[in-house]
Amino acid sequence: MINGKKIIALCLSKPQDRDGNVLISTLNEALCEMDCRLFVYGTCSDLYWGYSSDKGEKSVFELIDYSLMDAVILCADKLADREVKETILREAKSHNVPVIHIGEAPSGSICVRFDYEGGFEELSRHIIETHKARNIHFMSGFKDNPFSESRLRVLKKVMRENGLELTDDMISYGDFWSGPTEKAMNRLIDGGNIPEAVICANDVMAITVCDVLKRRGYRVPGDVLVTGMDGIEEIYFSEPKITSGECRYADISRKIAELLPDILSGKLTEGDFPVLPSMILSQSCGCSEGKQVNLSSYLTLIHNRINKFQNDEHDYSRAAIKMQMAPSLEDAAEEIEAAVSINRDIACEMCCLLIKECVDESADLLDSDNTVGFGDEMCLFYDHDTAFNEADGYSPVTFERKNIVPNLNDRLNDKYPLIFISINFLDKPLGYACFYFRNYEIHCYARIPQTIDFLNNAVSGFICVNHQRYLKSKIERMYELDALTKLYNRNGFSREYEKLISASGTDVSVIVVDLDGLKYINDNFGHGEGDNAIFTVAEAMRNVFAEAAVCGRFGGDELVAAVRGKADETAIREGFDRFFSGYNKSSGKPYEVLASIGVYTARISGAPDFETLFRAADKRMYEDKAKRKALRKSG
Repeated sequence: MINGKKIIALCLSKPQDRDGNVLISTLNEALCEMDCRLFVYGTCSDLYWGYSSDKGEKSVFELIDYSLMDAVILCADKLADREVKETILREAKSHNVPVIHIGEAPSGSICVRFDYEGGFEELSRHIIETHKARNIHFMSGFKDNPFSESRLRVLKKVMRENGLELTDDMISYGDFWSGPTEKAMNRLIDGGNIPEAVICANDVMAITVCDVLKRRGYRVPGDVLVTGMDGIEEIYFSEPKITSGECRYADISRKIAELLPDILSGKLTEGDFPVLPSMILSQSCGCSEGKQVNLSSYLTLIHNRINKFQNDEHDYSRAAIKMQMAPSLEDAAEEIEAAVSINRDIACEMCCLLIKECVDESADLLDSDNTVGFGDEMCLFYDHDTAFNEADGYSPVTFERKNIVPNLNDRLNDKYPLIFISINFLDKPLGYACFYFRNYEIHCYARIPQTIDFLNNAVSGFICVNHQRYLKSKIERMYELDALTKLYNRNGFSREYEKLISASGTDVSVIVVDLDGLKYINDNFGHGEGDNAIFTVAEAMRNVFAEAAVCGRFGGDELVAAVRGKADETAIREGFDRFFSGYNKSSGKPYEVLASIGVYTARISGAPDFETLFRAADKRMYEDKAKRKALRKSG
């Protein structure tokens, strides 16, 4: 529950198709009348084939906060991955959240399902008992497929009850698709035994059967009756229109809404509630002219949608390229805003949240050992409803995932469902998008996979390019930095020195710092301690000069710094002495770290080359070293 409103989670695949759109819209309308709100967790594919890349897509179900859910509706009919379904059931049970199954369900569950067998039986009886057909042929789907075998059993039962027998030669296998069906139907016609009726296991095969019969000179329904099953949209545009059984998800929604009060109160904990598909009598069995549709208007609508899709795809592609090349995540977000300003339909009524690793340029999401998941903190990357200020730009901000989406209260008050889809790259989640469409138009829902593909490509491309920049910079730093001291090496120092002296009209000072007694430390305590002493001198340089100087190691214990302006040699000497004094007191080393220093300053305008300045500073360093050595001997 959130702010006094019960929250119902709907888990399914393909919210963008017609059935998903109908289920979501009708269920949400019913829930809002009960002051409940619908959170939809979906995938753009049905996860049927079990690809390894599905892992990133199905990570969306990890977003479900069961502590906020009052019930979960699991649409098993539209979610093929068994592992996902088992995980949802396990998590819901551990949080005492009731689960309503649509379709396949374990025993002892609450199951609202289509009575496919009952619907198919109605169609079979209509052909055999109403039309008195006796010579029946069954166009099955895949051999041994559960749906095929179920419908085959139903047909055999109806035929037995009417004194008929369905033998093996009266069964063909069209594999639920047009190509195999066409071959099977041609073989049947070539065999010469033309049936009175062909009862098909689905509509696609029924449409194909009609097409083959007509091409071969047979009339439907004059010579052969044909039926399908499932009630897909194409049956109204085929010639003839197909008699079928329609599984209406609006009926499923109404049944769930009817049961929900008792489920939420705990009165109803199990039960099987079948919903009978609606029989559609149409031209292919000769009973009706079928639903009248304006084919011209429909084709115009489809044509416009295709053109719109292509135009949107071009705008998405252009925005994705710009986002991938953006120098920062802020700039990438602004590219979405720029694309929206051109085409208001893309990335509309949605927000996008990314995992924190997307902000970290050093994170390698391609690393197979990098097991990335959703964290407690996300990055709010983009929100269509957020006002964009051209002067200030748009800056992604940290977002607590427990808050779900920005302006959650406004979203709940809108009374439209929140649809969550994961953004992923290969098998890793990069974040999630939340669509909050303020209507139920199918063309809005149809844009979901297009928008997700855009975000998948754009965000993953940005991450990869950004990481490449980081690696390039790191390699360049490795090339320019001394491995021991992390100061510049000669190459890096030379480049930074050129930048330092690029401005004229001032002085430049070169400081040479040389460790005292390196040979003594190496000979008596080992080269590891010698390296430690050199590193300590480098630390002293960083401490004394901070960001003001370009510091480098030219080899051995020879360290160099260059600063713009006239260097204060006394202050530099005192700074080194303070650092060494503190280090030597606390290090516990059996030796002291000390250094000699030489400073030389010249005007940048007309200044001698660096080597000349270096030699002058180096000479003064040796003078300092000799002076200090003499003082130690006299002392």
